[in-house]
Amino acid sequence: MKNKTRISFVLSFVLFLSFITPAQLHADCSKWSSVGQVIAAAGAALLGVGGVITFADWLLNETDLQLIDRANSKYNNAYRRYHDMVYWFEQTYHLSDITSHERARVMNDLSEAVLYEIGTKMWSMNEKEYSYRSQLRSSLNQLTSYRRKVLRRIRELESGSYDFEVRRLIEQLRGAMRTIESFLPHLGLFSDYLERHSSYFALYECDGTVRNRYAHELNIIEQYRHDTYRLADELRRFVLNKQYGVYPNVRYVNKLDRYVLELKSWFRRVSYNYVDRIGWARQLVDSLCYIKGIITSGAAYKRELYNQGRGCVECEYGL
Repeated sequence: MKNKTRISFVLSFVLFLSFITPAQLHADCSKWSSVGQVIAAAGAALLGVGGVITFADWLLNETDLQLIDRANSKYNNAYRRYHDMVYWFEQTYHLSDITSHERARVMNDLSEAVLYEIGTKMWSMNEKEYSYRSQLRSSLNQLTSYRRKVLRRIRELESGSYDFEVRRLIEQLRGAMRTIESFLPHLGLFSDYLERHSSYFALYECDGTVRNRYAHELNIIEQYRHDTYRLADELRRFVLNKQYGVYPNVRYVNKLDRYVLELKSWFRRVSYNYVDRIGWARQLVDSLCYIKGIITSGAAYKRELYNQGRGCVECEYGL
């Protein structure tokens, strides 16, 4: 059994350490500053620096029951977090089974309606798109890793002598592996789909962040679009109320320029021609540039630029 083998190794290792003299141990501790590092170095020497499994990892490996519990726990965590989204995704594409043909059909599809819904769901859950994709991929890798661990443990047990306890453990391990395998293809397809269209979700998030930041200004444009004089007056008044300190108009425009450049950079970085997504982002850029034009055409902005060029802070306060 795995546990007995590990115990035997621990005893052998303790015996090995007993041959190290106190003087040697003291010298090593002085050099490495801790007994733990001496033990780790000795274990590494036994297994070889280039060993695939480190001494610490092997020594602290999970027991059969711990492996089953951990595998089931990883599955439960992934299922609770991603099942609803994966189920919606597959229902949208009318998937009944993850065959190679169906996988290719989904991966080659460029439905912006589906992409928009996924982006909206992540946004409504207050999930950063990169973090969501990264955590999803991490869960997928963990499940894949535990499937391999469980399968390897089954083969180890099957290669030894059989008794009732061993047969029971093998069945439990097989049950854990079947459970993981039931979700892996679904999670894998969804993760691959998100990675393929990662640039769409990045642009979606950037667009949404900027729209939220300039929601009031955009509302002013919509409200007074038929009254350009009132529109300009409301925007300039809002900027003065929004920005505090020296050169409020200049600082407002500089910050707005940074968001415009960020949005434009995503136009060049998208993986595919997402017509709707890019179109909405371009409309936002046009609105921001329109706001910029109104602010920069005002006397207050021009006066700030002039004073800023002179390095005159007092001029802004009429001193």
